[in-house]
Amino acid sequence: MRMASGVWRFIGVVLAALLAMKAATAQPPLTPVRFADFDHYTLALSWHPGFCQTEGRGRSECGAARPGAQLVLHGLWPSLPDQLQHQGVTQSEWWQTGCYHFSGEPQGGFCRLTPLVLDDTLQNQLDQAMPGTASCLERHEYTKHAVCFGVSAQTYFDTALRLYRQFNDSDWSDFVRLRAGTMVARETLLERFRATFHVKNSRALRLTCERRDNVAWLTGIAVGIHRQALEDFPQPHSLAPLEPGNCPGRLLITDASRRGLK
Repeated sequence: MRMASGVWRFIGVVLAALLAMKAATAQPPLTPVRFADFDHYTLALSWHPGFCQTEGRGRSECGAARPGAQLVLHGLWPSLPDQLQHQGVTQSEWWQTGCYHFSGEPQGGFCRLTPLVLDDTLQNQLDQAMPGTASCLERHEYTKHAVCFGVSAQTYFDTALRLYRQFNDSDWSDFVRLRAGTMVARETLLERFRATFHVKNSRALRLTCERRDNVAWLTGIAVGIHRQALEDFPQPHSLAPLEPGNCPGRLLITDASRRGLK
């Protein structure tokens, strides 16, 4: 009996230590301390093969093979805060400038921005989920979409990665990946979104295409998430409507092998 009680005490100590470690490493929720009066976030993702065949030709992140990295993280964008709208900032200006509205965007490319301080684990995870880190995209995304809200880069990207994984692991994302290399009806993707996330409409999903050779190539995917329901994503009530995308009735979900893409 003494030996058994000693074992249980030891197990209790180990469990307590593990719980303490988990609490110490868990990131706080993404809570803006300034300009918090906005409606929703846009989780912005890129369809990497389509992006690299159209807009991203010649960019560093498109020159190396990334098996399985078809749907990748672009950013997490707060919508226009009410107080800035009342000050005369327009919706189009906000999407163009974001937090650069206060400081101006520096010339010379994203890598001229101040490097971010992220722990090694998060940086490695970000490099895998966001190929654009090869072009310093993470510096741009944080500076444009997070810094003026007073949140840390660590918390911002920890949250963005969590949301990205949840969406990337969904049946909808699997459905898109299985159709890589084919033409797909836009309505098929919208219908699958409604079925996957148990919603009556697909207004929370925006599909972005780039037209090349008389074909609409899928390049971007955006999902609207209510600011106050960020921790509940992807439950149906967490989804927020977005402006419609520009993809036509049929679009190409290209794969990495098309036209020599590495």
